[in-house]
Amino acid sequence: MSDVSHDGIERLSGPPSAWLSTLEDLTARVAGDSPAETALAEWFSGRGGGDRESAVRRLRWLATVGVLAREGGAYRLGDAGRALCGDGDDSAPLSAALESNVAGFRTVLDALGVRPLTDVEVADLLEQTDAEAAGNRAAEGCLSWLDALGYLERADGLNELTAAGRERSGGRAGLVDAGGSGPETEGTAGTPARADTGANEGTGPSREATADDGGPAESDAGIGTLKSRYDHACMLCGDRRRRSPAEADGFAEIHYALPVAEPHDGPETPENALVVCPNHRADLEHGLVRIDPRTLTVRHAYEPSVTGRTLSVADGHRLERAYLAYHNDVVAAEFE
Repeated sequence: MSDVSHDGIERLSGPPSAWLSTLEDLTARVAGDSPAETALAEWFSGRGGGDRESAVRRLRWLATVGVLAREGGAYRLGDAGRALCGDGDDSAPLSAALESNVAGFRTVLDALGVRPLTDVEVADLLEQTDAEAAGNRAAEGCLSWLDALGYLERADGLNELTAAGRERSGGRAGLVDAGGSGPETEGTAGTPARADTGANEGTGPSREATADDGGPAESDAGIGTLKSRYDHACMLCGDRRRRSPAEADGFAEIHYALPVAEPHDGPETPENALVVCPNHRADLEHGLVRIDPRTLTVRHAYEPSVTGRTLSVADGHRLERAYLAYHNDVVAAEFE
């Protein structure tokens, strides 16, 4: 990976394992006398900042993410820098700064909390979910900083979170609501491996409880009311099936984008759940439907009346982007 600026994220010189130490030295230097940019760039260029031009660019980027603050051509510490100063081993403040200020960083962290990904899959995920962070260079930058934070390990071509990375990702899933808005703080799943597309088969009665409408509803309390919130209408096609001639007696099914059956082990939560008609649940399970995680645009393998529709999402129902991406990459992998 080359030392270049790309898509809103900078890398430092040298291996990522040395970057926190570099930032510790930098924040200690700035805390001492709030140096002017020219002097600080000259100092920084010899300590992981690269040449003078690169050093200035990286200093200004560190100011945009809150490690530094730039005022009148001089630098002082930002909030993240104050937390780092003298304690380069504390990665949480820097991670929080990157999550808040770097497009795509939180998306990659949370996606890796679902399962290990290759470099290509990370780049594809950003292409699907975050237009501001699309491209291979943005993926490289996000992965490099996760490595620097001690959140990433790489083996057999896969990027996988360390225990610290999983802890950071857990409870901080990047969610998308009906308007496609940004991250919320909800839970993520574990790290299931890529497997054949058995989808949601095997969920069975042991995973279900009886709902108020007389039909099956998964045991999670939030899931139990989800079908009623949609009035049993399919999120893909809008069709509302009936359990009986009575109009009020509707029927819909729950499909989990990240399947709950082994080896996927997805969560039975609203963030992972789609309310669908029986036909489209079957199509989803067979990998015949793809849903763009960023735009929620639906693409069906053989049903043109569904292709091009936008997934209907009720107010307050937030969907995990990484789960939709997993569905596309694993369950519907053969339907490109």
